[in-house]
Formats: sequence, structure tokens, C-alpha cells
Amino acid sequence: AMDDEKLDWASLERELQAAVAADAKYERENDAKLRAITQRVGSYEEFRDIVLASHLRPLETCDKVGLGVDFHAQRWNAFATTKEEGSEESQHETPHQPSKELPCTALEFNRDWRRRSSPDRYVLLLRVGARRARDLFRAEVGFGLLGEAAVALAECFRDEDAPAVAELLGALAETPRFELNVRLLGGAELEAVRSLCRRLGSACERRRRATERSAAGEETAPGSGPRNDDGAGRREAESRGVE
Repeated sequence: AMDDEKLDWASLERELQAAVAADAKYERENDAKLRAITQRVGSYEEFRDIVLASHLRPLETCDKVGLGVDFHAQRWNAFATTKEEGSEESQHETPHQPSKELPCTALEFNRDWRRRSSPDRYVLLLRVGARRARDLFRAEVGFGLLGEAAVALAECFRDEDAPAVAELLGALAETPRFELNVRLLGGAELEAVRSLCRRLGSACERRRRATERSAAGEETAPGSGPRNDDGAGRREAESRGVE
């Protein structure tokens, strides 16, 4: 009984929890290293990013709903003026107030993005385009933005927008940490990416067939006229010879 009284059970519990956490971290990082080696990553920086992000898991919609209230609403400047607070309150009353001007920075883009519905996000992405997207996200694509963009593009995709959407996806794929962002996509976002790729492929195939049909029609139309004219000319010459 005296030995039990001398033992610091709280300290032992903390040490045990720390040991369990250390073992879990080791296993997690070791798995991440093996996965990175299997995937044949292109650089040490990418390898390091995968290991450092081993404790993260893909975000589902329910996770982002919780973040939407607290994380995205945080003020960058804690000493903002009363005027700014008043403007934020007015935005709360009318949350859907997307800007008509194109954003010039990634921060402006994210601020405008949060105010938009999925169809408006689709319009914003097409207006921004591939070239401006490369400039806006030359550092990296913001937290959760890649998945949200994929969902908006998949939900609102139109065949006539296929070239612009393909160029935009190509621009996003060139941004830093793109592969890491892809690994952090949630299940619904991954399905949106697959759906978008399927629809893009179908749209491109339809455009290719339409182009081939149009080209075939242009080749046939000019040839039919001269052949008829030549036949008419020969018949006229023959009739004159008979006379």
C-alpha cells in the first residue's frame, strides 16, 4: 500500500500516453515514407511534404462545414476598425454578394469565393481562366479550394466550356503542392473529379466527331457542283455536234 502511495499515477499515465503517441507517429510516418517511395516522388521536398502531412486525413463535407463558420471567418487583423466591422455585418445580412471585378490576389479570390454559390463559383473560375489562375496561385492553392473547385466544375459543367475547363485544370495542376492537395481530397471531391474527367472526355469526343463531320461536309459540297457543271457542258457540246 505504501508503494502505491509513493507512485505518481498521473505522471505514469502521461508517460504512457506520450509513448503511445510516439509509437503511433513513428508508424504513421514510416507508412508515409514507404508510400512516397512506392509512388516514386519527383523530389525530396515532395517526399518531405508527404511525411509531414502523414497525420492529416481527407476532409469530408461535414468537416468543412464546421470550418466554414470559424476558420474562414477569422479576421486577419484583430484591430480592424468599426467601419470594417459594420461592412462585415452588412455582408452577413446579404451573404451572396460576389464581386463583379476579377480578383487580383489569392486572398481576394478566397474572399469572393466564400460568398458564392456553386453556379457562381463556376462562372468565377471560367472568368478567371488558366492564365490568371497561374498568377493567383503561384504560391499554392488555398486550403480546401481544389476540392471545392472540382465540385463546382463537375456540377455546372457544359460541353461548350470544355476547352476553358481543360486549360484551367491544367493550370491548377502546375501549382505547387498540387499532388499533396489531391491526396487530401475527400471522398465526394474525388468522385467530383472523376465525374468531371468523364464529362470532359465525352465532350471532347463529341467535339471531335462534329469537327470530322463538318470537314467531311466541306469536302463533299464543293465537288458536287463542278461535276454537275462538267456533265452539263458535255451534254451541251454533244447536242451542238449533232446539230
